Amino acid sequence: MTSRVQVDEEKAAQNIAKMVNERRKELNEFDTSINQQKKVKGLKEVKESDLQVNKFDAEETSMNKFVQQPTIFKGALKHYQLQGLRWLDNLYDQGINGILADEMGLGKTIQSIALLANIAERKNIWGPFLVVAPSSTLPNWQRELHNFCP
Repeated sequence: MTSRVQVDEEKAAQNIAKMVNERRKELNEFDTSINQQKKVKGLKEVKESDLQVNKFDAEETSMNKFVQQPTIFKGALKHYQLQGLRWLDNLYDQGINGILADEMGLGKTIQSIALLANIAERKNIWGPFLVVAPSSTLPNWQRELHNFCP
C-alpha cells in the first residue's frame, strides 16, 4: 500500500523533472538560435568545450559587467552588498528563490531595496512588490525606502 506522502513525493519529483527538462529545452533552443545568428554574421560557433575558463569566474565577470548599482538607488553599496545584489538579480533572472541570510546589521534590507530598484530600472517592472517582514520592522522598511529610493 502506497502512502499519501510517497505519492506526493513522487508527484513533486515528476514535476521537478518536467520543469528541468523544459528549462533544458529552452536553453538548447536559445543556444541554437544564437549559433545560427553567429553563422549568419560569419562568427565562429561557440561550444561549452571551447571555453577554458572557470565557470564561476566567467559568471562573476559576466554579472559584474551587467549588474551595477541602480542609478535610482541613492546610496553606495559596499562590495559584499553589490555581490549580494548580483546574486539576487541572478536568482530573479532564473526564476528561482533564495534567502539572503547575512549577519544582522550587514544591510539585507538595503540589498533588497537595491534589487527592487534594479528590477524597476533595468527590467522596467515597477511593482507592485510584496515584502514579507515582521510588523515590527515596517517603520524601518519605510524609512530605508524613503532614504534610498525616494
